[in-house]
Amino acid sequence: MASNVRCIVEDHVIPGVTLEDVTAQIEKIHGTNGASLFVGRKLSGWYFQQFLKMGVARHLPDLSQHYLLWDSDMVPLKPMQLFSGRDNKTVVYVGGHGPLTYLDTYERLFGPIDKNDLSNPGMFVTHQMLIHRPYMDALLHNLTSKTNDQNSWIEKILSSVDSAKNWIMGINWLHGTQYLGFELGHVNVCNYNADKFQDQYGL
Repeated sequence: MASNVRCIVEDHVIPGVTLEDVTAQIEKIHGTNGASLFVGRKLSGWYFQQFLKMGVARHLPDLSQHYLLWDSDMVPLKPMQLFSGRDNKTVVYVGGHGPLTYLDTYERLFGPIDKNDLSNPGMFVTHQMLIHRPYMDALLHNLTSKTNDQNSWIEKILSSVDSAKNWIMGINWLHGTQYLGFELGHVNVCNYNADKFQDQYGL
């Protein structure tokens, strides 16, 4: 690998939080086997991945002020703009397939939102996002309970998920696909080829 590539063991990113911990919390909160495989995708592994993307903002001290999240099964085929040229603000792309259960979970965490104000409700699933680290840290602080447990935000998120509507428990079965190559197999389903999203993907 290049000299500037640094690999970190996933169980060492967030102190006290491992894949086994997330598996146990899912089982405790939802009564679901967190280690279950849903057509190639481990339930607890998917959530753990999301928590790692958030937790690095707090637990990697030499991380830059902005960091790019990128799904490893996506390949950019054209240049993408990460900052607006005029005011250098972070560009947030929209598009793709976003189950409304995402918004339901958001409202349980942060309160009601007016869905009429959303031009494309729930559609931020572009498989990449540029994060401003102080904002992510503030989000984690907001989600952290008033206890001394700095990782309580993880339990709060898991407790806000409606297990009866949890898309990851059923969507792969519904579409009948393996996770590997999921995006390529769902260009039409996920709206990746829609004209209105032509500037939102590196496709």
